[in-house]
Amino acid sequence: MKRTYGDGETIFKEGEPSDAAYVVVEGRVDLSRRANGTESVIASLGVGEMFGEMGLFDRAPRAATARAVGAATAEVIPAEAFLGAPKGKQNPTTGFFGRLLRGAARPQPGGRRNDGADGAGTGAEGSTGRRFIGRLVGVRGVLWPERIGVRVASLAGDHGGTHTRHLVAALERRRGIRVRFQGETIPLDPAAPIEARAPMAAEIAREYLDAGGDDLMIWGEVDEQEATISVRFIGATPEDEDAIGYFGPTTSLDLPVGFGPKLAHALYAVGLCAADPDTEGKELMLRDVLADAVAVALEAVQATAGELTSGERASLGLCLGNAAAAAAEFRADDGFLTVAAEGLRETLATIPENAGPYVRGVATRNLGAVLHAIAERQCDEDMLNECARLYRDAMTVFTRQGYPSQWSALQNRLGLVLLRLDRATGGTELVKEALAAFQAALQIRKRAADPLKWAEVMNNVGQAALLLGGQLRSAEALEKAATACRGALEERTRERMPVAWAATQNNLGSALFLIGKLRREMPVVEAAAAALDEARAVCVAHGAASTAALVDKNLVRVHALIEELTPKEPPPMAWEPVDRELTRTSLAPTVAEERPAESGRQD
Repeated sequence: MKRTYGDGETIFKEGEPSDAAYVVVEGRVDLSRRANGTESVIASLGVGEMFGEMGLFDRAPRAATARAVGAATAEVIPAEAFLGAPKGKQNPTTGFFGRLLRGAARPQPGGRRNDGADGAGTGAEGSTGRRFIGRLVGVRGVLWPERIGVRVASLAGDHGGTHTRHLVAALERRRGIRVRFQGETIPLDPAAPIEARAPMAAEIAREYLDAGGDDLMIWGEVDEQEATISVRFIGATPEDEDAIGYFGPTTSLDLPVGFGPKLAHALYAVGLCAADPDTEGKELMLRDVLADAVAVALEAVQATAGELTSGERASLGLCLGNAAAAAAEFRADDGFLTVAAEGLRETLATIPENAGPYVRGVATRNLGAVLHAIAERQCDEDMLNECARLYRDAMTVFTRQGYPSQWSALQNRLGLVLLRLDRATGGTELVKEALAAFQAALQIRKRAADPLKWAEVMNNVGQAALLLGGQLRSAEALEKAATACRGALEERTRERMPVAWAATQNNLGSALFLIGKLRREMPVVEAAAAALDEARAVCVAHGAASTAALVDKNLVRVHALIEELTPKEPPPMAWEPVDRELTRTSLAPTVAEERPAESGRQD
């Protein structure tokens, strides 16, 4: 069904349900998104371009607003027709989507396959199919106003530069990135262990990135046999050790020399995952393309697994497991978490002995992080216990002496798992152990060096002390919880991190409530109510529905306690008329008998 829209007419709005895909037949269509109160155009589409289809796969709401630019006509393809099955039973092998896939793969005259690598086509459906597939693999995507800047340094051991140029060519024309050839090798001793080289490489790479305004440095080396390229990634900012898809400075993506297009998809997906966008425009772009890039890469790697060495397979499994975990975070897609868990489990089972402890440590830590995310959503106690074991195993590699920052992050994660397990068991031993883990993390995470990370752990200390104080009915522990929360709020400010601020403010209010309840002190309970009221207002303003619901439950308890502690005025006594003569002559056996009820009003 075709529909024509006037200049500026809205086709669909950001946030609306995704119920159809569209193909531009005539004219142009702009896609825009709203951020910080301002709507900005993020893509401009012409004839043959498809839009609105991504939300049909995961039933996500519209990620952008679509408007006609001048008079425009679009083919409207309802979800059922696009996917080829009723809602809830989508099967992407039938319907319009299936025809796109088949059309994109159909042999063309002269024996060529229509694989999306170029724009030539013989018909509207074939052309649209190629463009759609091109969007999935990142070759012919929407033109974003901001792209991630990638620099490729000359690979150590690549004396003729052939392998470095091959890397650059594999990333060129990919959606959302621009690639530059660094032209020189990062000056390091190739004979030194990678653990010794990586910190210096990161320092040098970030100088290059800062000078050129880029986001990601790709570097590495070719082995002596010129059989395998070890590719490593350094972002413009230090990597977050708490991130679910943490790479670490020495993790490499090992690819066979002269790798083909399928493994090029893996290089692209892993590079996207390793990049840390520094603007909202880049983050929006990454949110839009990463999941599709990872999905295509996973399929491509499965098709080439038999051609790889055991080390290359383990490396790809680790890196793509990380990328799938990152895609799950960007798209809030639990399916990618399951994929990441399966890939990391397989990687751990197949890591060759000569890979060294670091690779096994990263895979162990990251599998724990992925299972942690799944267990939180499913409230799976057995999985939480497995997470605790994996984190402890990872700390045998990431020791405090050798890797203090990673050790601290693992202690923080272990504490969170133990807190969750404590809620399931109801004992005090686990919460004490969690509190010890958070305090261990604070031995490394100092406020002066990283105030926000410090505040995060302080908030966790507050949660643990709050639970312990509630279980033991200990006002002292609860005072420690309140102190920890107040410290965290000095860095987690309302202006800087409103939702995180509200969560910590809720913890503070909860601690004050329990202190007031134990001590029967109305001013403390009223302070709890004020803290929770502020937290609720911020949650509502920023759409934090789950935290707002928790705050509402706490407010109900606080107001009930306020009602309980408020002195009650007894109702006025009803005096019956009495005979004056009786009053004069006989006072008071009757009156004296009523005295206790009257005196009760003084309480």
